[in-house]
Amino acid sequence: MITTILKAAATTAGCDQVFYESKDLANVITDQALQGNIFCLIIQPDSVRLEVKGNGIRDHFPAHVVEIMQQVKLEDTAENNEVVYANLLEIAKKLIWALIETQSFTKIATVNAVKIPETKYDFNPIGWSLTLDLIPIENDNQC
Repeated sequence: MITTILKAAATTAGCDQVFYESKDLANVITDQALQGNIFCLIIQPDSVRLEVKGNGIRDHFPAHVVEIMQQVKLEDTAENNEVVYANLLEIAKKLIWALIETQSFTKIATVNAVKIPETKYDFNPIGWSLTLDLIPIENDNQC
């Protein structure tokens, strides 16, 4: 459910392509990104904590990692890259706002954004890695 909401929010924010994979396969999948496109990589959590409360069980996933990236040329100057970083940060903010507008989560806490260096993946993208701690609103009656 959360992955579907994240994908819709990324598209609304302006991402041309959205991929989601486990962290072990992320480098393989991102090679499919097209030159010049802004894309989003949703790294799916690989664990879950089942919280028993009252007469129900709540799934509590760890924070989701969403990376907003764009491929750059190796010969680009730092000034060019800073413009790309600034544009991608605005898209990251739009993604967070799109998540808020879904009203699907109890709260969205402060989001940490870390720059993605060109060396992280094989195809020279730069961008922002966002850590999103999302707790979905669930209205399930368990009788």
